[in-house]
Amino acid sequence: MSANDEVIVFDDVVKRYRLGVERSNIRAAIPWIPHDPGTNVPTVTAIDHLNLTIRQSESVGIIGNNGTGKSTLLKLIAGVVAPTSGEVRTRGRIASIIELGVGFHDDLTGRENLIFTGALMGMSAAEMKRREDDIIDFAGISRAIDTPVKRYSSGMLARLGFSIATHVDADVILVDEVLAVGDIDFQRYSLERLENLILDGVTTLIVSHNLAAVAHLCNRVMRLDRGRLVADDEPEKVVLDYGGRMAIVHAGLGKVPVRLRELKVRPREVNPSEPFDLEAVIEVERPMPRGRLRLVLRPTAELVAAHTQGNMPVEADLPQILDVPVPPDMLREEGTWTLRGHVDGYPMFPGPYTFSLELMEDPHNEVLDVAMAHLDVPGSIPAAAVAQLPVAWAIDPTFS
Repeated sequence: MSANDEVIVFDDVVKRYRLGVERSNIRAAIPWIPHDPGTNVPTVTAIDHLNLTIRQSESVGIIGNNGTGKSTLLKLIAGVVAPTSGEVRTRGRIASIIELGVGFHDDLTGRENLIFTGALMGMSAAEMKRREDDIIDFAGISRAIDTPVKRYSSGMLARLGFSIATHVDADVILVDEVLAVGDIDFQRYSLERLENLILDGVTTLIVSHNLAAVAHLCNRVMRLDRGRLVADDEPEKVVLDYGGRMAIVHAGLGKVPVRLRELKVRPREVNPSEPFDLEAVIEVERPMPRGRLRLVLRPTAELVAAHTQGNMPVEADLPQILDVPVPPDMLREEGTWTLRGHVDGYPMFPGPYTFSLELMEDPHNEVLDVAMAHLDVPGSIPAAAVAQLPVAWAIDPTFS
């Protein structure tokens, strides 16, 4: 790769905002004039010594929690704000959909704003006239196009702004959460339009909390945290680190690579303190290095209800939920495995119980898959239940 295909470069960029200070003169409002916030004015750092390069035809998603600098990043690229220090270099025509109504004049009609906004992007009135019908048709607001935009709904503003930005032959398109505004049809049309522009080689930056849209449209994802770039990689890796395995699944990037096929308890009925066995079948399609398993023993709702309606001595305690770690060795290697556990004996109150084998992935705690089995315990109520379930585990490969 050469410098010739670099369209956006951040060189040690810092952007600080002054808190509680309003602009008081025209010079302060000009974005390309650097401004020193001063030493006695409280500031917040939105972008903190950021270095990045975006090349021609890349489609880049930008994710992160609220207040991490995502929108400020796009504003710096668009030239809406200037960096406090460092340098932002861009090449080519940039079209942006950063905030609803930005670039629109409230008293102008939609048609007049179309020409006005095009001029801000470097398009002549004649060029915009040639595109006018396509822009209006895509926006779907033909009946209101000669109405002042101050009477537009947020959805109408989003439609018009998005349509203009995607019809001006831009080299770079910046999109900030526009996919969260408007109805389902507009969101679908917007996704299709962006997808076609990306296929045509338009460099695209998308800020969104919609991880599914980011995963679908982008071949690179960056994550910001407190104004710093903390991740920059392929979508699956960045989304996984940010939101966990379920975020990957919900984003359509793939399925959970491990399946808990079944869990059995033998025998299904045991007397208190009698031995029993557990057996699970686990399919590992791809290794899951950070995966972990746990076995959870819970009294069923039926048992809890029975024991809270005066059917047990006041001094007896209900058994607590037991959380037993399970050896994760089989998660590190592809194949189908049989996990066996043996319990020499465990004093339980009489009634039905449920065992759950649960799959999780560090450092997150959401359950990715679960297999369940039931156990019935007859007999009298013991004086107490032990705090740990003594399970001896064994793992065997299963051949089909």
